[in-house]
Amino acid sequence: MRTFEDMRDTFVGRFERPIPVVVERDGKPVTLTVSPIKSTETSPIDTVERGLIGVLPLAKPPMVGVPPGSPAEAAGLRTFDRVLSVNGAHVPDEARLYQELGRHPEGEPLKVVVRRMEGVQAGAVTGQAAKVVEVTVPRQPGVGLAALGAEPADLYVATVVPGSAADKAGLKQGDRVVSLNGEALPSFRMLDVKLSGAEAKPFSLTWRGAGGEQTQTLSQAPLTAEDSMGQETTKLSLGARGWALLDADVAKADEVTVHLGPGAALKQAAVVVPKIVGQMVKVLAGLVTRDVPLSTVGGPIMMYQLAAKSAEQGLDSFLNLMAIISINLGVMNLLPIPVLDGFALLSAAWEGIRRRPIPVRVREAANMVGLALLILLMLLVFTNDITR
Repeated sequence: MRTFEDMRDTFVGRFERPIPVVVERDGKPVTLTVSPIKSTETSPIDTVERGLIGVLPLAKPPMVGVPPGSPAEAAGLRTFDRVLSVNGAHVPDEARLYQELGRHPEGEPLKVVVRRMEGVQAGAVTGQAAKVVEVTVPRQPGVGLAALGAEPADLYVATVVPGSAADKAGLKQGDRVVSLNGEALPSFRMLDVKLSGAEAKPFSLTWRGAGGEQTQTLSQAPLTAEDSMGQETTKLSLGARGWALLDADVAKADEVTVHLGPGAALKQAAVVVPKIVGQMVKVLAGLVTRDVPLSTVGGPIMMYQLAAKSAEQGLDSFLNLMAIISINLGVMNLLPIPVLDGFALLSAAWEGIRRRPIPVRVREAANMVGLALLILLMLLVFTNDITR
């Protein structure tokens, strides 16, 4: 394994069975056995079943969840507070917070500085502003966030989408998810993973809110979301989400540069290019069957926006996009549509079998149809671009 993505790709189709994993720990190789859980990633193009072992390439920020009646609540902490320092010691991530809390004996006063996001109303617009708050908490028994009388914020509801299944069931911001089908959950991520393959099947969800703990039988419902490019996608979702990171909380990922020689690059291309071609063929078929909305098609303006975003991410990302666009144009040009090269190849094959050329009038009629189709396609992509 050279990169984190290599590891993720290795677990495609491999789950719910023991798999040996070798890690380096303290400079020595250690062999562990893990049993990945199944995660289903669905898109309009395809569905990928992947095994997850519960690791991330980034450090977690020190966010706290505050149970009702806890010492943390009594001291003034609130759910989703982000710890900045403890007794003057800077806390960049959750691991460092746990180390710092472990240095202090039980009962010692801890001066905890947190960043709290509070709602701000500006006319018809509602936003959030950061506020720095200092509280004093007696060091509690236990390790980790238990030393503050708190717990991880991983299972607390940060947002509930209006009209979603979660909203109709009564979930509110600040509620804590307890279990799914009677099984305790470690995080919101695990809740999403377990629901990823559930489709619209009913399930039992238990959560704790202001009125105490309650259990209801729910089903995921279609939910429409819009991405940064203005594309709307609809998928089954519960409609409740955990805490979202601010840009300041996102840890910088460790990056490595993998150098490939000509032979290795050609070998990699032989794997990647057919995969991209296959995805594009699926998209074209989805447009015909309407599984992929026509609104997802874009033209020059969309390509400009994608190029601008990829350029901000670096030269590698930009060149990767250029390669994908080139493959896209190649696939489109090979479609058996008159006035495209794909139809010329089809005509040559037809003439090779029939041993005579296609009649001129048939060619002329086919070219007119093909030209009309291309004009309709251009109108569609420009309309989508301008609409977005």
